[in-house]
Amino acid sequence: MTTGNRARRSVVETRWQRRIAVVLTLAVTAVLGSNLPTSFHGLAIVVVLVLATLDILLVRATGALAFTIRRTLDERETALRDRAYRRGFRLLGAALAVALLLFIASAYVLTATAGPSQNGSTPLGSQINQVISGRWLVAIVELVVMLPTLMIAWVEGDRPEEERGAPQPHLSLLWLSIPALAGAWLLVNALAPDQGTAPSLNSFDTSFPGASCAHYSGGRVVGAQFGATVSLNVEVCWNGTDAFVLGDPSIPLPQSAIAAMQLPPDVPVDNVNYPQLDLTSCGADTVDDFAMVSASTCAGTVDASGTLHYTVRARVSVLPGGVDRRDVTLSLVVARDGRVLEQP
Repeated sequence: MTTGNRARRSVVETRWQRRIAVVLTLAVTAVLGSNLPTSFHGLAIVVVLVLATLDILLVRATGALAFTIRRTLDERETALRDRAYRRGFRLLGAALAVALLLFIASAYVLTATAGPSQNGSTPLGSQINQVISGRWLVAIVELVVMLPTLMIAWVEGDRPEEERGAPQPHLSLLWLSIPALAGAWLLVNALAPDQGTAPSLNSFDTSFPGASCAHYSGGRVVGAQFGATVSLNVEVCWNGTDAFVLGDPSIPLPQSAIAAMQLPPDVPVDNVNYPQLDLTSCGADTVDDFAMVSASTCAGTVDASGTLHYTVRARVSVLPGGVDRRDVTLSLVVARDGRVLEQP
């Protein structure tokens, strides 16, 4: 079968148009595979649909040559397809290495540009051990599936005018993948059960007069990797009388902790109990690329028995206006002797 017999119809007809589409595809993939922006605030699905649109344009522009059965191709098409696969998968390793470097570099940029906390430390990255994020998964699948097509679109020359404009009904069906992707995303967020995240492997060497301290982190994932993650990150100390939060001045220290500090009369407690985002941070690890997290609040109270009740509340929604909102509550309860009575 000749290229003329398999004539294509696409808005990406000329070589320079195809190359522009290839560059745009790689740019969108790089954005998904990096740490910048830190969050899409629920709009990642729009970026994915834009990427899918570019993919469809390129597949149609190349006549789906990368996905065509080999025996139906003529010699020129077979040579072009084979060269694209050889070069494409040779470049795959380089592309993944570049994606990893972008991820690391953007993480360093975030660390360098994040404002220091009051004690001079810089807020750390995620304290929750998650599997690969949804945006990274999309970027990797894009590279694996589309690199041969990108190679063909880049190297193939302009076709004669008479070979342009012929319809390809079977490739027109590719446009159905756009609503299919959107529908699958909605179904995952509506039906996927909430999941707990693995605890952090980060350790914090903190101390408080007359008390022992430990760091607690955890969270709930709504909509698997294509929804949102609500997190809990808190430093808790206990002294046998009370358990209390360290590093968040909005949650007052109990009298037993204040007395243990033996502060001079003219030193306010706030000067000692200052914000420490690397210890306690409300919403710092929230991931809302594919769904929106709003109304995130953190509160801690110490009851009459000295037990700390620390609660994180957030609202997760997929559609604008919050019509499909889901309320998520994370609770951590620590007794005055450090026993964990409840955790996410």
